[in-house]
Amino acid sequence: MLAIVYVALSVIYVVTSTHVAAAAAQSVEQLERLERVKGILFVLGTGVLFYLVALGLLILLRRQQDLLVAQHDELVTSDHRSLAGLFAASVAHDINNLAMVARGNAELLASPTAGTDTKRQAAEAMGRAFADLAALSQRLMTLGREKPPGTQGERNLIAVVERAVQLARRHERMRRCTITTKLGDAVSMRMDEVLVDRMVLNLMLNAADATRGIGRVEVRVVCDAELACVEVHDDGPGVPDDALNAIFDAFYTSKPDGLGLGLVSVRLCADAHHGSVEVFRSDLGGAAFRVCLPRVAKET
Repeated sequence: MLAIVYVALSVIYVVTSTHVAAAAAQSVEQLERLERVKGILFVLGTGVLFYLVALGLLILLRRQQDLLVAQHDELVTSDHRSLAGLFAASVAHDINNLAMVARGNAELLASPTAGTDTKRQAAEAMGRAFADLAALSQRLMTLGREKPPGTQGERNLIAVVERAVQLARRHERMRRCTITTKLGDAVSMRMDEVLVDRMVLNLMLNAADATRGIGRVEVRVVCDAELACVEVHDDGPGVPDDALNAIFDAFYTSKPDGLGLGLVSVRLCADAHHGSVEVFRSDLGGAAFRVCLPRVAKET
């Protein structure tokens, strides 16, 4: 549109100015001077016009860019708040699980029939549960930071999983389950110990619920050169096909009294380690959840 207007105005100017110059000139020399002046005026006029048009377009583009940046910042802030809220809810859910573990061990300590070894193990489990509670509370306090310090370090994955299994055994929802493990040799890798610990506990509690608290639950660790995969299997009914794409969504649950946050914690753990999570049919007959974490930490 601008090109058409420019061409039209240029044609009108050239025709009109030529006619005026021809009528005003009294000699060839005067006509040449008028044509020269006319050309200079044309260049100056179009240059100023182009400058004003370009300036106007740049101002308009700058305003649109500022608007887009502002909208982007609002979206980022909104996403951050949403993620922070989801993470806080997930941590609160995990704190409740640990509180249940601590309560179970407290009941063992108070039991008059429990032996010395049983009470010692219960006291140790309570100590670990309270240490994890403190770590999760610290996570809530540092939630506003972009990179909370000291969240990852070199750990033995097998030892972390074994500890989580021992804690899960004390949870009231798992006391009647048959729990077995296939963990293999030590696997040293960089990880967030608290997140991995909570991931295993949530998967085991999910398996216990699937088997109504009386089934078989097996925890496995399968590794290759690149990935370390933690699997939790059960002999329950499995995950319905129509729920496979929704079970990791926040607040999705098939249980009447469920909150839909346990598997969110699992997904957050996988995401924090640049890993993946999947569910498939277990050879035990029920569901199997697999979380694969890279053995070499990726740069964030």
